[in-house]
Amino acid sequence: EPSDSICSGTSLDHDLSGDVNLLGVDFSWEAMDNPEVTGESLSSVNTAIINDSLINTSFSEQTVVYRITPTSSAGCIGAVYEYTVMVYPSMDTYPDTSITINSGTSVNLDLTELFTPQVVAFEWGALQHDTIEGASYSAAISDTIDDVLVNNSDEIHTITYQITPINSYGCPGEPFLHEVSVRPDTSCITIYEEFSPDGDGINETFHISCIENYDSNLQIFNRWGSLVYNIDNYANDWDGISRGKLNIMREEKLPSGVYYYVLRLKTEAKSFSGWLYINGVK
Repeated sequence: EPSDSICSGTSLDHDLSGDVNLLGVDFSWEAMDNPEVTGESLSSVNTAIINDSLINTSFSEQTVVYRITPTSSAGCIGAVYEYTVMVYPSMDTYPDTSITINSGTSVNLDLTELFTPQVVAFEWGALQHDTIEGASYSAAISDTIDDVLVNNSDEIHTITYQITPINSYGCPGEPFLHEVSVRPDTSCITIYEEFSPDGDGINETFHISCIENYDSNLQIFNRWGSLVYNIDNYANDWDGISRGKLNIMREEKLPSGVYYYVLRLKTEAKSFSGWLYINGVK
């Protein structure tokens, strides 16, 4: 008697006419109930194709048995036979995840940490991205996503990996996504060391290109080493007014002159420092 094995969630495509050696045969069939499986036809169906989509709701193999009655073109009813389908277990599901990394570093996602008794491997690949370099776009089956990603732009870009779990029967599960946001290379940092907060609407604030992409701390000191400005996550909005804890001349506009800045990129453990000039304060 015929039999098949399928992954949970797969549709059958069994042609009953291949089970007999006669032409013009009609068929009626129905499945015997298995409470651990959904999708089977439990009432009589009169077609030559069994195309039920079977879902195994348990974590073990389940069997669905179909009872099939052939009828010849002359109306003679043949012997009932059975078609047995082994339905492999359903897969674990995984939530989408995300991380942020620096340009030039590895994704470093260890997929073995996600292994379960039902999941023994993962197939993965990156979805196409025109800015991020270093991603693997061809499907791979491996334990680790270790692509070294490079972002040569001046802003954060996010690339998405699609990851499909595979069980010991070779059945694929529901894909999940792993988003990797890649900060731009710190070469995009340009510090403009002069500004003029004089109210003319031009060059009014201390500007650092692409600083918004980094977890930063900015400190400004006067020529005598006193702290006049201190802020986390600078947003290109300092207009020469003394602000921050332990600052001198708090909430006052600083005079024209030379100051010293220290910019720290916290995640990158990288610092920039130098002189800046406040020009033309009225």
